[in-house]
Amino acid sequence: MRTPASAAVLLLFFTTAIASAQPQPAPATAGAPQRDVKAPKTGTAALKGHVVSAETGRPLRRAQVRTGVTDPREMRTVSTDENGAWEFRDLPAGRYTIGVSKGGYVALFYGQRRPFEQGKPVELADGQTIEKLDFSLPRASVITGRIFDEFGEPVSGAHVSAARNRFVDGARRLVPFSAQGATDTTDDIGQFRLHGLSPGDYYVSASTASSISLERSDDRIGYASTYYPGTPNSSEAQKVTVALGQEAQGVTFSLVPTRVANIAGTVTSSAGKLLGNTMVVLMSPEMMTGSPLAKTTLTQPDGSFTISNVEPGEYRIETQVMDLEAVARTGTTTNANVTETVSMPLSVTGKDIKGLALTTAPTSAASGRITFAGGPPAGLLPGSVMIIASPAIPGTLRLGGGTWARDDWTFEAKSLSGRRLIRAGGTPAAWGLKAVLLNGVDVTDAGAEFKPGEDVSGFEIQLTKDLASLTGTVQDGKGQSITDFTALAFSPDSGRWTYLTRYIRSGRPDQAGTFRINTLPAGEYLVVALDYLEPGEEQNPDLLERLRESATSVTLKEGDKKTLTLKLTANSGSVPAP
Repeated sequence: MRTPASAAVLLLFFTTAIASAQPQPAPATAGAPQRDVKAPKTGTAALKGHVVSAETGRPLRRAQVRTGVTDPREMRTVSTDENGAWEFRDLPAGRYTIGVSKGGYVALFYGQRRPFEQGKPVELADGQTIEKLDFSLPRASVITGRIFDEFGEPVSGAHVSAARNRFVDGARRLVPFSAQGATDTTDDIGQFRLHGLSPGDYYVSASTASSISLERSDDRIGYASTYYPGTPNSSEAQKVTVALGQEAQGVTFSLVPTRVANIAGTVTSSAGKLLGNTMVVLMSPEMMTGSPLAKTTLTQPDGSFTISNVEPGEYRIETQVMDLEAVARTGTTTNANVTETVSMPLSVTGKDIKGLALTTAPTSAASGRITFAGGPPAGLLPGSVMIIASPAIPGTLRLGGGTWARDDWTFEAKSLSGRRLIRAGGTPAAWGLKAVLLNGVDVTDAGAEFKPGEDVSGFEIQLTKDLASLTGTVQDGKGQSITDFTALAFSPDSGRWTYLTRYIRSGRPDQAGTFRINTLPAGEYLVVALDYLEPGEEQNPDLLERLRESATSVTLKEGDKKTLTLKLTANSGSVPAP
């Protein structure tokens, strides 16, 4: 039997690994050394406002207000007082986002008028105080129901979640809604309650699968992850629509029985050593959006492992070799380099898979330097700039690739495998990526391939403050200025509509009705103003194709700062304002 310490390490590792697989603003990943970084900036400006209930108009106490800029380390939070008032003081000049949340209410951003819409930024000058940034939070929506088995008996302990159909990582997927309360576990009578939901369409699913597999199961019949009204196929799921503050009741369905399999095998290092106490992850394509179809285990001392109760489907099985004792000792995977890894596809049909041999291969490292056109910005410390090596292909679970610049602006990112896109984060908002060179060859958008055990040197990350930008305003059909829209700039070349592309950017208007889209590479662009655009849809090729004819064409040279006046284009994907 595995020790409780091993199970604790596994849970910590799995939680951190899944978090690192989600889109994050420059997360600290395995191999990223901790650095002494600059203290948060202070200034002479302030933001003030109130938060009240949209239903009663009464102040909401202890609501959480968050404000932030490009660098997540500059984000600040404050709670409302007994009068629902909040205030941020000593802020530096900049462009801020403001968000508010409280249990039982819809979380909103400043300027957000529709569900799932991006908020508007607030432009703040030195010494300026902006008041009356008030929020009226509506009551959140709720979905309730019960889960049964095939015999009509209630299922206790089933995991239930609400997902939305979104365009993420180059494909349309069911993505779990991220609000607290949007997942639940059924009680003794099979009942669940999903709360904290914004108005909209949701797909409810239930599963009895456990994400951590520590024991072998002899069961051969289990339950597939089942979508309302009772289907294992997400394409056949029926949406549940909730209005603002509505409770949708009676979302009741039965889990679908399916034949499940055990997967047994061993993990061996590149040197032929059987690897004990090593994490093995089995994931479906949907796992990257939070599906329960992901199972994780640790190998036994002899390198063997078993993952039980696996339903039929297409998966990837991966192993990351790390120093788990160091992880348990420090409570973090930071600094615990991935030394070897393996990833392979696996098709599960319901029959047991035995003798699966996973042989790891050494990871690689990338080394190089960061250069600034005209020299580094004044006051920018190397320890605040992070180098990120993201997988060029979405849907893979990869640790590693994060590190901070050294004092001489050189870097070494470890624990790499596969094709990676090299980027730098933590720079001032006015600075952006000009190019990534590998021994003089431009690999900015193609990325670099890291073969097992082959370190790659000679990277140069070129940063500049002379990238192109667009600013402007928007008018309606009568020539009247409007202040609620999303401006979208995208390359007319569909070959640049890729994952993590630099050639698609969007912007919301500030309090004066002016949008700003920064750090655009030189080239041709199509620019359009939409009444509504849900985050993620800007990378939907079908939408971009539809927008070609109504968009304004603009050519940007390096350093161009162009101002546009756009006409509003109605978007058929709009969601009614609450």
